[in-house]
Amino acid sequence: MDVGTHRTLDQDIEFAIDQIVEIALRAMSPAIDDTFTGLSCLDWLGAAMRSLAPLPVERAIWFDSSGSIRVVDPPRQFPGLVTAAFSELRQSAVPGCPSAAMRILEVIAGLGPHVTRPQDRVALCVEADMLMLQATRAAWAPKEMTAVTVRYRSVCEASSIQLRRRFASLRPGAIGPCRSR
Repeated sequence: MDVGTHRTLDQDIEFAIDQIVEIALRAMSPAIDDTFTGLSCLDWLGAAMRSLAPLPVERAIWFDSSGSIRVVDPPRQFPGLVTAAFSELRQSAVPGCPSAAMRILEVIAGLGPHVTRPQDRVALCVEADMLMLQATRAAWAPKEMTAVTVRYRSVCEASSIQLRRRFASLRPGAIGPCRSR
């Protein structure tokens, strides 16, 4: 273990996720408008999350030479990593970029088969629900809204989630948030 003044990729996985999210946000900003790079970042986040999903939740304990505990590294919780990976992108990129919404839902659906803990499934569902809520408020073309809705359904199916009809009244053709069975 190295102790220093800066976060490192080796010791802080959330730092690595934050960096990819930052690249995606900058790429999809109106000033740069590089959707391809932003969507590629979402694919990278998905690949990383697929690797992290099955890992056990453990904390690291570091001892000194006499056997005394010196550092306790709290366990990395998958729901926190889901929030780090998708929340800021959902809030910043999705309102103006239906393709980002579609890709986030595709990535979340791809995580479904790799996630076994109920709280991890709930975290994925919460991000999908919040994205769907934003989508129902966006001024997107009907074709884009339909594509987002189809991907939302695939998230719910991949995560073994039930559908509700809460969003149906907000926008024609939209379906409601999912919840754990």
